[in-house]
Amino acid sequence: MRSKQIILLFLLLICIFLNANAQRYLNKIFDSVTVESSVIYGMNKNVNGIMDTLPMAIYQPKNDTATKRPLIILAHGGFFLGGSYLASDVSYLCNEFALRGYVCVSIEYRVGIGLSGHSIQYEYANAAWRATQDFKAAVRFFRKDLATNNLYKIDEKFIYAGGVSAGAISALHLAFCDLPEEVATNLEIDTLANGGIEGNTGNSGYASKVRGVLSLSGAISDVRWMNNNKNVSLFLMHGSNDATVPYGTNYYILFGQKIALLQGGFSTDSAAKINGMRSTFYPFYGAGHVPFSALDNTGKKYMDTTETQMCLFLFNDLNRSTFAVNEYSNDLKDFVKIYPIPSSETIFIEIGKGKKSKIKLVDFTGKVVRYFEAESNFLKIEKNELSSGIYFLNIKNEYGSFASKVVFD
Repeated sequence: MRSKQIILLFLLLICIFLNANAQRYLNKIFDSVTVESSVIYGMNKNVNGIMDTLPMAIYQPKNDTATKRPLIILAHGGFFLGGSYLASDVSYLCNEFALRGYVCVSIEYRVGIGLSGHSIQYEYANAAWRATQDFKAAVRFFRKDLATNNLYKIDEKFIYAGGVSAGAISALHLAFCDLPEEVATNLEIDTLANGGIEGNTGNSGYASKVRGVLSLSGAISDVRWMNNNKNVSLFLMHGSNDATVPYGTNYYILFGQKIALLQGGFSTDSAAKINGMRSTFYPFYGAGHVPFSALDNTGKKYMDTTETQMCLFLFNDLNRSTFAVNEYSNDLKDFVKIYPIPSSETIFIEIGKGKKSKIKLVDFTGKVVRYFEAESNFLKIEKNELSSGIYFLNIKNEYGSFASKVVFD
């Protein structure tokens, strides 16, 4: 009898251990984060020919014992004219994802446009390319660390580059603009004069490739570049009424001037789908530029959505064999309302199309924890004995399907 009790206890401990590790990267399993500010990852001449030292802030989960961790590197916005690696939106995201077990980084990059007598379009193209080169040096910094001191214990198979607005533009160009002829043809940049395709910001000899891009209100110069990089996964968020960085294919507008023809979230996602790439596109219908960065209640709602959708994308990308919410077609997307998210007790669902719907609530392992068929257009799901955390809600009826993440506090 005693041996059976020991076996049962052993199995229970294994289950607890597996459950705690399964929650990593999805839920906030750490209590606090350590932040190492002003870490220098490179240096290069700025637009005025003066050497800039480039810092970054590194966020890590406190008391983490994992030895191979995914890395997220984010770059701030600022129209390539200004901005800081201490910007509130990227700092917030770094902190939130470090709590989930990621190593997260916010980088400074060279900003400013020249007054050399060239066109404003030419100057902006070079500003964007300087930022892209700096981003590449930041990626190389961590591969160099892994090969030498291994202070940050990253997993080089899971490096994600992303950012907000100009930072997102740099991340997309880092991932997809990797041939000199692409730069010269589309951006009118002399790559040799600017340090070559990899740049000379630092940490040479190491790869700058990334597994995925997290583009928040970003765009790319030419979606055809994606043809040679189909293994890169994409997470794209964009306001449909963005008047600065185009939602589709249009001009990047600054101070009323057409700066560059860019292809935003909608166009990038469409090209990715054509190429058979893994791409998740979350449009903010009716929203303008970077709505998640506003310091008001509406901005917070956009940021909450940004965080949770990005979390789901990353978790699925790290665990591609697990249940993926994006397998659903989302035909009912415009006809379903779910609120509140998160909820401490009850989640309400309104279905505006269809007479009979099948509802599934699935946990992060793919297990169905709630299932029912409903003829009503107004439904609710009670938390009851469910654990706090993230779940996936799937709705199907005669008009199509819908999938979304929901959270119980």
